[in-house]
Amino acid sequence: MRVHREAAIEPIAEEWEALATRTNGTVFDGPGWLGAWWHAFGSGELEVVAVRDGDELVGVLPLVRRAGGLRSPTNWHTPSFGPTGTPEGIAAACDALFASPASYVLLRFLEAPDVVAAAARRRGYHVHVRELQRSPYAQLDRIEPGQPTSTAKSRGRARRLASLGEVELDVRDGSAALDEDLRLAFELEGSGWKREAGTAIVSRPETRRFYEEVARWAAARGLLRLLFLRVGGRAVAVELVLADGGRTFDVKGGYDPSYRTYAPGRVLRDLMLDWAKREGFRTHEFLGDSEPWKLERAHGVRTRYELVAVRGRVRGWAVRTAFVHGRPLARRARGAVDRLTAAGGRRSRRSGDRAARG
Repeated sequence: MRVHREAAIEPIAEEWEALATRTNGTVFDGPGWLGAWWHAFGSGELEVVAVRDGDELVGVLPLVRRAGGLRSPTNWHTPSFGPTGTPEGIAAACDALFASPASYVLLRFLEAPDVVAAAARRRGYHVHVRELQRSPYAQLDRIEPGQPTSTAKSRGRARRLASLGEVELDVRDGSAALDEDLRLAFELEGSGWKREAGTAIVSRPETRRFYEEVARWAAARGLLRLLFLRVGGRAVAVELVLADGGRTFDVKGGYDPSYRTYAPGRVLRDLMLDWAKREGFRTHEFLGDSEPWKLERAHGVRTRYELVAVRGRVRGWAVRTAFVHGRPLARRARGAVDRLTAAGGRRSRRSGDRAARG
């Protein structure tokens, strides 16, 4: 195995995408999603660990070097993260991660932290792993033919909504009128409380840029589905979905708050599951954290983790403090640790100078 590092995504993008497809990775494991994230949110230095077996790319792990450490290129817009490749390629990428000089490593939204944690411990890092998020999913291939994906209560909601006009599911794939469809989707997603809370796609230019780039990338590859719920021809709710590898991923959604009493988001969810089942998808991933409306139709959850690894005995204590006593105290602890470490370094240098002077 041969490891090299790239400072950009583009030099290996084509090989990386092929590797993610070959190893059954999700749409979040490839260069399209990561490239959009970096263009919108990236800061620090991008460092992509690439592993080759001969000339063949077998492992990729994208990282960000910042403040003396290495972090995953993730935030709360990230559904999942992890190394991509064959088992051997992933193991080599993780080993290379901790062979690189870094005072700490912070990886978030990991689905499988064990390989990463083992590599860190082999290199002498102190490791702490904690549960970060539990994302529900529906196993569509467990629903028997003819069995409804909705509950009686859900069907009651749909009937009440239908009293206002014909209810229909309008599925767009971005092959035509994508600009107009995105404008309408972002308008619906950002209506009501999300805009007021500053969490809507349109609330920040970098967030809008990210989802626009993701949508255009996905549309170009046939992965995008914009699902609009229309009542009497008017769009009242939307879900931005990525469809790939027998799975649908529910990335973002929202509804017109003037229809809130009719629960249009839940009606759309039921129609979406019906549609995904008819289209032959095996699994629908709700993404995000567990919420009652997701768990109503879920068959299980996928746990995502946060992993922190640091070098040295004193810093190991700081990591444990971070998780036992909370982040405010942890920040103070890390500050104290940094000062101690710096003071220790100065003392070592002074001792070395005295020894050199003899």
